[in-house]
Amino acid sequence: LAVRRQEASRLESAVVGLHSAYSPSAADPLHLQPRSPLHASQPSSLCRFRYIFYDPIGPEERQLRTVHGPHHQPARPPHVDARTWADACSRNPDPDLYVPVCVVGAEALASRLAAQQEKARTLASYVAKLEDTASALRTSLGNSADSIRAGLAERDALRRRALELVRRVEIVRCMNLPLQVAERDASDQALELVRSAEGTGRALRHAVERGRAHARRLRADAASASMAGSGAEAGGAGSHLDLSDRNREELYRVLREQGEGLAALGGIASRDLRDAAILREEAAKVAG
Repeated sequence: LAVRRQEASRLESAVVGLHSAYSPSAADPLHLQPRSPLHASQPSSLCRFRYIFYDPIGPEERQLRTVHGPHHQPARPPHVDARTWADACSRNPDPDLYVPVCVVGAEALASRLAAQQEKARTLASYVAKLEDTASALRTSLGNSADSIRAGLAERDALRRRALELVRRVEIVRCMNLPLQVAERDASDQALELVRSAEGTGRALRHAVERGRAHARRLRADAASASMAGSGAEAGGAGSHLDLSDRNREELYRVLREQGEGLAALGGIASRDLRDAAILREEAAKVAG
């Protein structure tokens, strides 16, 4: 019987110890037994299920810091020893924004998690609203860009119409009016430019033809030199060109380069002819 009582007492002590370690409302030797109404809101100092978090500073704590200075430390809860609280205050990531808070017991932790989840849902709703607003703004931005492009196109069309109208008005205004001295001088200069362009064109065409003929002659001479070199190799000293192989190669290279140069000059002259024709057309328009 004594053994049973000892075993029951041991089990009761173990259950009480387990309850005291994980229940914030267990009997606390620091308070009166049973717990008085004064300490009913304070968790038990024996509860080991505790953790210190950091919450944003509330209005009361901010007012205390305003009164006592920025280095004011928050009041230590009675169920937390001084060393643990001092260590928590020293580990505060940002004392200007956060304050340490001790959470004791599973119920307090669950309540804190529920509050955080509710805040997360609220923030998620804000994010959804912001996404809807951003989507509406993107749509509005696209519509505005389309309107701007349409406005620019309409402005260009109006500008072209205005210029055409100004041109027609200017033509009507100047119709049947005698030419001024400066206009006659400009017309004479344009005619002179036309005649000069025609002469330049004839000279360039003649130069092109001469260059092409000279290029053909050089290519023929080069071919003759090459054939003469081949005949000299085949017939020995009976060739009429007494040139060594090196001299023949050098002569052929020079003739080929001259032919290529004349061909390039012919291309340049052709472009100059084209430019002269364009100049003649523009001058004819001005003179007309």
